[in-house]
Amino acid sequence: MQRNLRRLGVYNGPVTGRFRELTRNAVISFQRRNGIDPIGVVGPQTRRAINLALNPPRRVANPPGNLNPPGRECDYRIEVIGLGCRGEWVRQLQQRLKTLNYFRGNATGYFGSITRDAVVGFQRDNRLPVTGNVDRRTWTAMNQVFPGSTPPVAPMSMTLTVGSRGSQVRTLQQNLKQLNYFYGNLTGFYDRSTQEAVLRFQQSYGLPMTGNLDPRTSQAITQVLRSQGRGMGGGSDFEPIYPGDKNQRVEKLQKRLLELGLLKANPTGYFGPFTREGLLAFQRYRGLSETGFVNEQTWEKLGFSTSREKRYVIVVPLQNPDTYNQVRRYIPSAKVGKSRLGDFVNAGEYNQRNEAQRQSQFLRQQGFDARVEYF
Repeated sequence: MQRNLRRLGVYNGPVTGRFRELTRNAVISFQRRNGIDPIGVVGPQTRRAINLALNPPRRVANPPGNLNPPGRECDYRIEVIGLGCRGEWVRQLQQRLKTLNYFRGNATGYFGSITRDAVVGFQRDNRLPVTGNVDRRTWTAMNQVFPGSTPPVAPMSMTLTVGSRGSQVRTLQQNLKQLNYFYGNLTGFYDRSTQEAVLRFQQSYGLPMTGNLDPRTSQAITQVLRSQGRGMGGGSDFEPIYPGDKNQRVEKLQKRLLELGLLKANPTGYFGPFTREGLLAFQRYRGLSETGFVNEQTWEKLGFSTSREKRYVIVVPLQNPDTYNQVRRYIPSAKVGKSRLGDFVNAGEYNQRNEAQRQSQFLRQQGFDARVEYF
């Protein structure tokens, strides 16, 4: 690979057979030149591009009347993608639109009128400026929307309110219907009945009764679905890791992403934008669903075990029926547990005592009788 990269003019170091910083920088440089996500990892896509660059196909003149001109290479990171663009970013865009049922053609990597019409449809349904071009706002929205036929496996980060429409609203209706809060048809339109269903859910779980689907309400819906085993499949007891989480497992994830050269910041234990960006790059490289959160499959591909181990649990005695809802205001993933000493609220599980103690201290500051037990 070093010899090949040297032939392509991106590597000037010695041919050692060892993948170190100079080699990684050369890979990143090559990926940037060829419209590949510059993660510094050589996967199947990068290998194909290297081979193609070393052995370019003979160019054939376009036949008369060719309606698919080659276009120009566009880079989403520095410009808006629109008509006439081509490259890996366009191919990824088409695949995403296909997943969301807006694009029905093949992912050719060329941005033509069919792709533009698909973008317009997505923008119209998601209350974005209808330009037919893909800017950062549209691209971000596409990667936050899940197909309408599939329940979301991560909380939405956009606020939905009366008048919103699209696949996110349909997914919300589907989830609330599973939880017996929504009784209407899955229309994909945020109407009065959808608002009332959200209000009922917020009231049940002690959330601010806005009637809007904000990130906090979305996270709570996801947690309830998972705790009831709905929409998740497989019956696994793996606890997903979501953006916004702060715990030891997030720090473990960050350290692994740092080892792979996919994290641009030091591990903090907080799942923020940099961590999500690195995780998406990893999922893309390994051929996983680009969800931006860690499910069981991603955790295993990262090289971690998903088997349950004994752990330190934050325990809050269930002193009265309202204790559970009060704890959930601070820990949406909290659940009720049972032990020989009685029922309790499980407010988090950790492999190290000091992590559990920090969270336990936070809950005590809020007035809860929180303690750490070893299970």
